[in-house]
Amino acid sequence: MEARRRVVSIRFIVTVVAVGLVSAGAVGAGLVYERNVRRVLTPEIEFRLLLEARNLAVRSSDALLDKYPEMVLHPMIKELQAQRPELAYVEVVDVEGVIQGHSQARLLGQKRTSRGLAIRKSGDGELSAGEQRLDGNDLTAIRVPIRHPNGQALGAVHIGLHRSYIEGRIASTRRAQMVVLAGILLASVLVTSGLMRGLLGPVRELRRGLDRIGTGQLDQPVEVSGRTELGLLAESVNDMAAKLKTAQMDMVEKKRLDYEMGLASRIQTNLLPSGNLTLGAFVVGGFYQAAAEVGGDYFDVFELPEEKVSVAIADVAGKGLAGCMVTSMLAALLGALRPRYSSPSELLMNLEELLAKKLEPGVFITMFYGILDTHSNTLTFASAAHSPTLVYRARTRSVDRYGTDGIPLCAAPGGMLARTLRDNQMFLEAGDLLLQYTDGINETFAESSDEEFGFDRVTSILSRNAQRGLGATVESLIDAVGEWSGSRAVGDDRTLLCISHERDVAAAGEKVAATVSALFKLPSRETLIDMMRPDAHLRLPAQLNALQALRDWVAGCVPLDKLGSEDRARVELVLYELCANLIEHGYAAEADDEIDIWWLSHASENSTGDHRARASKSYFVIRDSGRPFENPVVLRSNRRPVQHTRGRGLGLALIHAASEPRYFPDTPAGNLTVLQFQFEPTHHEQRVPL
Repeated sequence: MEARRRVVSIRFIVTVVAVGLVSAGAVGAGLVYERNVRRVLTPEIEFRLLLEARNLAVRSSDALLDKYPEMVLHPMIKELQAQRPELAYVEVVDVEGVIQGHSQARLLGQKRTSRGLAIRKSGDGELSAGEQRLDGNDLTAIRVPIRHPNGQALGAVHIGLHRSYIEGRIASTRRAQMVVLAGILLASVLVTSGLMRGLLGPVRELRRGLDRIGTGQLDQPVEVSGRTELGLLAESVNDMAAKLKTAQMDMVEKKRLDYEMGLASRIQTNLLPSGNLTLGAFVVGGFYQAAAEVGGDYFDVFELPEEKVSVAIADVAGKGLAGCMVTSMLAALLGALRPRYSSPSELLMNLEELLAKKLEPGVFITMFYGILDTHSNTLTFASAAHSPTLVYRARTRSVDRYGTDGIPLCAAPGGMLARTLRDNQMFLEAGDLLLQYTDGINETFAESSDEEFGFDRVTSILSRNAQRGLGATVESLIDAVGEWSGSRAVGDDRTLLCISHERDVAAAGEKVAATVSALFKLPSRETLIDMMRPDAHLRLPAQLNALQALRDWVAGCVPLDKLGSEDRARVELVLYELCANLIEHGYAAEADDEIDIWWLSHASENSTGDHRARASKSYFVIRDSGRPFENPVVLRSNRRPVQHTRGRGLGLALIHAASEPRYFPDTPAGNLTVLQFQFEPTHHEQRVPL
């Protein structure tokens, strides 16, 4: 157990300080008083001595004229000294210095002797002519002349006073002062101690109260009354204990709410699709980001019988826990209703009927719901005032926008939704990509202004990235929105729903991988299939004006992002020239078929098996279904001037400089052209010959 620290009592400190101050004050006052007493008492005693001498001189003048003056003076002086024992001597002498009056009879008639006294030279206005004040070591004396009324000098009176008498009087005064000082000190000790006991008594109760607070006992208040600062301090301690108790309860409540919010967040996450759904030639998926722990946005992808897919995206008016509760109800009802309805509008109307009984007035939901038929490539959908649907059309390389006349769910009673809602249908061709979103995307504010991200930017990003597939499109849009808002807090939930018709890209990739692996020594078929990633694939219409997309693809292709600017420009130029050759010589001018490009990468070790010395081999596999011919890269004739101005002659030379291209017509996967590049290794890697 930790030793208790020694504590000095405040009462003791205050009492000692008070007594010390009183003592110092009393001593100082005593010193001043004694000095004043000495300054006043000494002249007073000396003046009385002077008066005694003058009185004796007056009485002695007649006696000195008598024949026997001692007969009068001796008894008188003796009586005087008996009454005034502090007088050292009293002498009356004649003009010749003979003692005529003394208390001791044996000295009468003798010559007066000097006592070693010195005349005080300092001026004194109290002395008359002939009078003197004399000082010795232990005596002070007065000499007063005796004169006849006619002015004749008859003698003198000498009176000496013991200086110890003056000191005794002063000491007596000092003793009285010490008695008074002792009484004052005693009274100050008693009063200070009692006062400190009364004033500091509550400190003990305050300490006990603070100890209770320190152990978590916040219910028992500190009972200290009074209007002193300690009483106010006790009130402050009680207020602090009450606030601590409130804060403790708030903290417990906050932990409980945090746990419940985390649970709600996990439940909401579980309500969302766990990943993309691939069915036939379609890939369906989305993205969700809540503005808070939980949100009011929702999207759903669910596989139905007969190779159909139901898709939904909704935005509840409100964020946070309230929005999450509504989306949970929406998800549960949607899960129960979607197997029963083939009409999206009927499902939405029935959904409103059920929700209207549960929701508070003023709560409404915008929602898009559709059923995708992967056999007929059609999407039947209805929109209850949700954001416009954007569809990238691969054929025209443009974006179509589909609005809605529907009102939100639960926004108006009386069947208003049924009068504004209808089923719509669209056809999704190969390469088309549909995008739906909530207003947290297009209404995101810029980092340093109130400018919104807007529909035009969403459309532009979709147009540039749709040909790269669902994943690249979603990633590009979310990154762009994040860069737009910067460090600004997310103000609303951000949700995306995406449907991509990728037709036979995966099947075609498998065919291409099998063919390439069988034709020459490259990685195995399974390895090639893994390497033919969607983000390393580009599908283009077989049209010259579509080749401009090559630049964006090469610049944005994730696997190519490690290449330098010169290598990327080289790849772009070679691919452009080769694809232009294929389109010009393999397809008719009005053809609407497509060309697929895959980028593959394979690292080879040197002959010593050192993994640190590698060469990065890059393969571009181009599949087309046009008219096969012997070798497209050696056809340098029939070039029109406009084609030469695009640098394709230089491109042909670069193709041969990079690697002799290999062309395989009429394979099971179509016409294949394989280009092999070898780039300079980066960092500490060494180049190895192929």
